[in-house]
Amino acid sequence: MMKRPKVILSDLRRFVLEGRMLYSAPQRWTAAGWGVFTFFMLAIAGSFVADELVRRWLVTQHNPIWDVVFAFGHWYGTGKPTLYVFASLYLVGIMFAVTTIRERGVLIAESYLLSGVLTIAMKSLFGRWRPYTDHGSLAFFPLTWGPNDHLSFPSGHATVAFALSSVIAGMYPHRWWQIFWYALAVITAVSRMYHDQHWLSDVLFSALIGTSVGIWLVNQHFQRSRGDFYVKS
Repeated sequence: MMKRPKVILSDLRRFVLEGRMLYSAPQRWTAAGWGVFTFFMLAIAGSFVADELVRRWLVTQHNPIWDVVFAFGHWYGTGKPTLYVFASLYLVGIMFAVTTIRERGVLIAESYLLSGVLTIAMKSLFGRWRPYTDHGSLAFFPLTWGPNDHLSFPSGHATVAFALSSVIAGMYPHRWWQIFWYALAVITAVSRMYHDQHWLSDVLFSALIGTSVGIWLVNQHFQRSRGDFYVKS
């Protein structure tokens, strides 16, 4: 049995290794992989057409019930639930030397951090103005670190929510289990538009980032548990 400091160090090394593999994955994509990527990029680009329309429609949907539902959605994407789930799984796994529980905690942390880095980089690269600023859906201030008013694309909350949900959903191959967790992420995505913080295209791109990272990590986990340390991207 490995001692706890060695286990933690091993998990940190794994995080670095998987981070490198994830970020370099496009170099190993096949033509089919690039085709799928292109399809999603075109779909998200097309959603820009609906950004203003969706925003105007959501303005008319505010009521006390939706206020409560989407307040929860906002909270789910803050990172606090991710921290709670990670800390619970990882500490239990470390204290009681239960590898499967500890590794699931690691997956939660990896999904949060690795998808978060991508999201922050994209926010600064594009510098898109948020809806509430009334600059319009096609207004950008690229290559910026702030202020928050033009860090709309993509949505950090939605990325966090989909990263967490995709990992937890992927742990058990049960339809209703997976529907439940993805539904929480969808609520978060809609809440960001409901609160006029993000455009439709923002949250769709965030969903793609969070889900892709989460599923990739889960696939690595199950491939490793079958004895083949990493799957090819």
